[in-house]
Amino acid sequence: MEDFTNKKNTHILVIPYPAQGHIIPLMDLTNQLAIRGLAITIFTTPKNLHILNPLVSNHPNLIQTLVLPFPSDPAIPASVENMQELPLTFLPHIYSALAKLHDPLLSWFQSQPDPPRAIISDTFLSLWTYPLARRLSIRCSGFVRCKLQL
Repeated sequence: MEDFTNKKNTHILVIPYPAQGHIIPLMDLTNQLAIRGLAITIFTTPKNLHILNPLVSNHPNLIQTLVLPFPSDPAIPASVENMQELPLTFLPHIYSALAKLHDPLLSWFQSQPDPPRAIISDTFLSLWTYPLARRLSIRCSGFVRCKLQL
């Protein structure tokens, strides 16, 4: 595995789960990584892009977005791209739809002159993001959001 002590050359792909309660905590981590000088590409879908705009505008030289269409699934209404718009019973369909992003992300990665050296993804997506990273021979770390009440 690569050494990440040379931040200047470190490019990370961030893949959040499309629910505001998951996107916002992962963007907090992304902000901290950008503050430390890491280059970051954040995957999103068109209807979730607005959530990322404040973060991207704070770090225009370090953070870019990769916007891909939300994959279709017969059980998910065509206009839905965020879990807040669906009941929890749709979770399996969201997972199934998002797993279809494996090949488009692989193609994007292979077309990059300076591809990411690691992936940080929401753990909800690890069933396909870890195999993607393994295929690309890069690291993948899962991000778990948690709320502690003491």
